[in-house]
Amino acid sequence: MKIAIIGDSPKAIAAVKHFYDIQADVTWFCEKEPNWSHSNFKFSDEKTFKQYYEEEYKEEKEKIASKVKINDNNVLRVMKRFLLKNEEISGRSRLADLFRVVFEIEPQVFIEEHQEKNPQFFQNLKFDMKELLEEKIEHFSDFDLVVDAQFKRALDMGTSAPCVRELSLRNRLDLYYGVECFSQKTNDYQEIALIGSGEMAAQFLLSLRTWLKNKENRIFIVTTEESPFASVSNIPLKKELDELIDEQNRLQEEEVEAFLKKREEWNQLESYMQAKIKRPEEPIPQVVYFAGHNVTSVDALVDQRKFYLTCEIPPFRRAQVQKENAHLDLKTIGVQAAFVLTGNEVNLELYESLKIKECQDVISEEPGVYFLGYEKNESNEETKKLLNRVQRDVEVYFSRH
Repeated sequence: MKIAIIGDSPKAIAAVKHFYDIQADVTWFCEKEPNWSHSNFKFSDEKTFKQYYEEEYKEEKEKIASKVKINDNNVLRVMKRFLLKNEEISGRSRLADLFRVVFEIEPQVFIEEHQEKNPQFFQNLKFDMKELLEEKIEHFSDFDLVVDAQFKRALDMGTSAPCVRELSLRNRLDLYYGVECFSQKTNDYQEIALIGSGEMAAQFLLSLRTWLKNKENRIFIVTTEESPFASVSNIPLKKELDELIDEQNRLQEEEVEAFLKKREEWNQLESYMQAKIKRPEEPIPQVVYFAGHNVTSVDALVDQRKFYLTCEIPPFRRAQVQKENAHLDLKTIGVQAAFVLTGNEVNLELYESLKIKECQDVISEEPGVYFLGYEKNESNEETKKLLNRVQRDVEVYFSRH
């Protein structure tokens, strides 16, 4: 039984171990260095992902590499060898046809490997081999089963799709998504936006404690929730967050009181003195909420680092925090960076040619494809339960054939 395990996550390691232990022929498609390895996002209550990667994951990965096949090339797609997307085999499961995992390989590696096997062939070639080195080569391997253990894909700023111009500007602007938000140096920015108010967004806001000590810095929190962070269910995290928010509210109240006092003093001045002394300006909160809002577009000028987010609130939502920001249906905020933490979903891009419309369970609509869908803080026991479900499903099929 040949199994492809795709993804570089804690669940991927668990899956590789599980199927190796039952003597399956396992190939693990993973990265040389996963994109979460530098992230300060919390892996557990005790460790960040960066700490977990350095202290545990790398060592585990090295141990496994000596037991199973490791393929660190970029996977492009997973398809059937022969079956069409909606084609069935009379009286048989679609599992009768193998899965083909297509991946990119560096041409230099491919050429060197084949030069060793057939040097005479390459000596007789009449064109320059350097031309072949300019483009990557597609290669493939075939498998009985595919287990996807990738991190879930971070969602966009839009509601169910990218907002206007988000995709076209993504690579040019400082837009960050999901766990990569926790690897960035926020000290490079004075005005930022946080999109979302779930648990990951709460963790990110807490990571800004030092950044918030600089009163010149400001963060705009844009969320569809009428009460930001109301959905955070992690009690220790919620407590820590409430303390930070309370502290920010206290500081804002102190600034407002000082402003009111200065304004009253200014109002008492003679008109000729008011002409000489600038009228006190009302302080803008350091943490600005646009509750109940969607980001509907991104705009940028060619010659500016700053870019602009258009935020709108629909008539069926009512902001419960900083309600004054909801008086206008549409408003624009200028920021130097946006950190998008609106949630995540299973990434189905690799499986577009298969019979999979959505992913709601570990067992997919395509027989033989399984999604472990990495989630933070899932225990080893929960992962084992998922893998046992996969194994039972596989055993049912092979017992019939």
